[in-house]
Amino acid sequence: MKRLWKGGVLFLILLLGGCNAWDKAYEQAGSASFTVASITGPAALGFVKAMEPSIDPQVRLGDTVQYSFEEDEEAIYAQLLEGKADMAVVPTEIAAKLYHEGAGYQLAAVNTGGYLYLLSADESISAVSDLRGKTVTIVGEKSAADVVTRELLMQAGIDPDNDLTLTYAASAETVMENVKNTDLIVLAEPWVTDLLDENSDFSIALDIQEEWTRINEDEMPLPLNCLIVTQLSHLKNLFNPLIYQC
Repeated sequence: MKRLWKGGVLFLILLLGGCNAWDKAYEQAGSASFTVASITGPAALGFVKAMEPSIDPQVRLGDTVQYSFEEDEEAIYAQLLEGKADMAVVPTEIAAKLYHEGAGYQLAAVNTGGYLYLLSADESISAVSDLRGKTVTIVGEKSAADVVTRELLMQAGIDPDNDLTLTYAASAETVMENVKNTDLIVLAEPWVTDLLDENSDFSIALDIQEEWTRINEDEMPLPLNCLIVTQLSHLKNLFNPLIYQC
């Protein structure tokens, strides 16, 4: 187990940016092996550097880390509920569910936020109050996007359950495949860019992050995805000495 978490230390250094403690990190990591899981999309972008085969120095991460990427939130939730990953990047609502289920994961960091937008093919939409009587598609019922959208609606005096229709898609890919069936979509990057590139009828009507900041008078980004790990106390004991060398 100790060697496993030494491998985890090295991965976190790569994921969070790296420093001049590379050599020591490499020595401590050894040949440990562990599993990392992530939801696809912006949350997974942090793995790009860690998975780069030409990274210097050569740390052989391809030999020591097993990566698992899931498009479906329910699929990664089921995987983590069974304890099949040592570290994972997931939507914050998934992390909360795992915590309440006693799955053994702890929050290590919030790594992505503030990339939600309301896309519209209806040029009359320029404020949250304009959504009264409309139909809005959201990815994932009870997701962070759903919770935030509902809060924005209520702050604008709109009852989410009675004053408009909220429909839910299983994934962003599902939204992309059925985009012609809706005029209003709450969506995250990078799918926002993809949808706008492929559908000239749509444009960004609202920046959800800006709306959230406005009603909360807070510049804190929306905590949409986070890094969770098992046995965080072991991780801290190994990781902190390396942080201080950075």
